[in-house]
Amino acid sequence: MRYGVRYKTAATFLLILLLLGAMGPIVIDLYEEEPPSMEFIREYDLPELENLNSSIVDSVSLAGDYLLNHLDDQGKFDYLYNASSGRSMGGYNVLRHAGTSYSLALIFKYTGEERFFNGTITSINYMLYKHLHFEGMGPSRFAYIGSEGRIKLGGAALALLALVETQKICPGVDLMDEIHGLADFILKMQYENGSFRCYFREEDRHNDYYPGEALLALAKVHDLTGEGRYLTSLERGLDFYVDHYSRGRYSAFTPWGTEAMVYAHEHLGNSSYVDLCFRMANRCMAGQIGPWEGVDPSVVGAFSYDPRANTASRAEGVVDSYLLALIMEDNASIERYGKSADSSAGFLMYLQLNETDVFGFEDPALTVGGFPASYDDLNIRIDYVQHAVVVLVKVMVYRAVQAHI
Repeated sequence: MRYGVRYKTAATFLLILLLLGAMGPIVIDLYEEEPPSMEFIREYDLPELENLNSSIVDSVSLAGDYLLNHLDDQGKFDYLYNASSGRSMGGYNVLRHAGTSYSLALIFKYTGEERFFNGTITSINYMLYKHLHFEGMGPSRFAYIGSEGRIKLGGAALALLALVETQKICPGVDLMDEIHGLADFILKMQYENGSFRCYFREEDRHNDYYPGEALLALAKVHDLTGEGRYLTSLERGLDFYVDHYSRGRYSAFTPWGTEAMVYAHEHLGNSSYVDLCFRMANRCMAGQIGPWEGVDPSVVGAFSYDPRANTASRAEGVVDSYLLALIMEDNASIERYGKSADSSAGFLMYLQLNETDVFGFEDPALTVGGFPASYDDLNIRIDYVQHAVVVLVKVMVYRAVQAHI
């Protein structure tokens, strides 16, 4: 079965319609067989938007407009776009679609501009309508994200990030059935030793991305629901992966796993999470370019003199360790990681294409706000934008309110 975003009850829906005059335009959808019309009302639960870095707010807003300009009416993102030629390069990846929906929800959360919420709902509905499947009955019921005959752990995890964030932003939206179904799929994919099966109904093999994504999804679901089984699964998973990644080397686990460990430390108080976060952050920071004499400002904050958009993925381990240092009141680490996080954010904003950069391009309006692969490679993939946005939002929020996004 496939589902879209819907309201909890018909009574709630009728009440919402009665409030239309007071609440303004409507943008949440109800549908069963067709893509959404986006013509229903909502209420938001947004954080205070004061004291946020205005330059970062402008940057993420610009990135949000890039994503909206590359989101079609059905809710599918233009996966890969070449800025210089003005051409879509094709391709599609539902996991990156889900992660991009999550970043668009964050952009709305910290700008309050409802066009970004509209885009979030449209993109989520496409994902659910095309890729969400439920199986089983009663306690054994679960849901997964499938694409081209394959079912990956990361699909459920990244979809959960988007759905949980949307549920928190707009409590009137009923996504809890989908959230529980996908979260229970993650529980189903966990082995006795705490590790996760990465591929469902095919030969399993390790993937550095998916366990970290799953751990973060469990943290987010626990934060939303308070249900202990998700925290228990998170703890069991970390018991395995803290040992597995004990050397602290940078891997695809790092951007997701560090945020999950920060959350777990707050709830479980395990010092091994702190040790590994800081170890990973120190490895991530190795080679970061500073504002030294004679250094081109376009590379300051990057990790190479030929920098790429994947700086964002590497920076996340540092940025989350900065929040952990704040929680721990570790002043030396606060200074160290905070300086690195600011520098990474500065590089990403430098890399981002602004109106001046795109003058003379084939289609400037479709290009502005994107994060290209590098200064020389002007291909913009949606996950380049997603990772950059998440880093920028974290730096902005951690600096301002010292709390989780």
